[in-house]
Amino acid sequence: MTQKTLTFHIGLYKTASTFLQKSSFGSSKHIAGTANSPHHLTKAVQHSFHQRSPWYWHTDKGLQLIKDLLNHHDLPLIYTGENIYKAKIFNQYPRALLDREKSFFQVEPYTIAEHLKQISQSLSTLDIRTRAFFFFRRQPEWLASMYAQLSNGVRRPSQDDFDKKLDSLLQDPEKHGANTIAYDRIIDCLQSSLGENNVLCAPYENIGDQSLWSRIREFSGITDLNPDFSGDKVNLRRSCHKAWTLNRARPSSTKAVKVVDSAFQKKYASKLFRLFVDPIWNASLPSTSITLHPEKEEAIKDLFRDSNARLEKKTGEDLEVLGYYPSP
Repeated sequence: MTQKTLTFHIGLYKTASTFLQKSSFGSSKHIAGTANSPHHLTKAVQHSFHQRSPWYWHTDKGLQLIKDLLNHHDLPLIYTGENIYKAKIFNQYPRALLDREKSFFQVEPYTIAEHLKQISQSLSTLDIRTRAFFFFRRQPEWLASMYAQLSNGVRRPSQDDFDKKLDSLLQDPEKHGANTIAYDRIIDCLQSSLGENNVLCAPYENIGDQSLWSRIREFSGITDLNPDFSGDKVNLRRSCHKAWTLNRARPSSTKAVKVVDSAFQKKYASKLFRLFVDPIWNASLPSTSITLHPEKEEAIKDLFRDSNARLEKKTGEDLEVLGYYPSP
């Protein structure tokens, strides 16, 4: 008899997660998480990973949250949510939140691994196996794409600011979140928590490879995962080779929500801002992009050289062919 399985797809960010959730995973009844589950459930899961102790999954409320999720879907199940892995290393947080938010990505991937370990232990009482998989991406491109995506939360985003942040990362990697994209470390932590055979990862650069999706179908137990990569469906922020378009800054609708009183106003204030205020604001801003300079790209590849060498041994992927190492 096939064992019941809950598989967590944890992204990573900037590896086509949104595309998969909307265009591919969305067609399967065995998918939970973003765009597939009730909003209150996905918010509760994200909040629990970010704000609660891993032991929460052994409490009555934690167990009930998992059961509520399972009640809305069929096993085997993939929960897809890159937001449960704290890797937004370029966000410019408000002063009151700065230390707390930074502390999360500075201890990843240990935090998410411990959460998944406790979930696995809880689900084992229900005879459900817990697994995890993720896509990884060349670190220089990941950093550029992540900065561009989060630039509307960065104070005065620009090419100069991006270069300075890369310099800070190169000078003090652990302080500035390099651990979140040390992929060999992610694998080690997840395998330590879930077991070696319960973790799968693959390069984003091979995401359209059908043999990879055969492995994912076998790993998850879900046979109707058939992503369609034809056409222009993937949401790309890259504007051209080695250049990324910044996410235009816009006024925060959360302030508008805070100053209104009625439930009706609170529900629709944010939506009205997006419909009427944001387009005017965005139209008034110049389109700006950042470039990944060759010397910065080589320096980042060199920073992660040893990590990627260990990653290559663990996965069997030819990362040199995929461009993960600096030029000879």
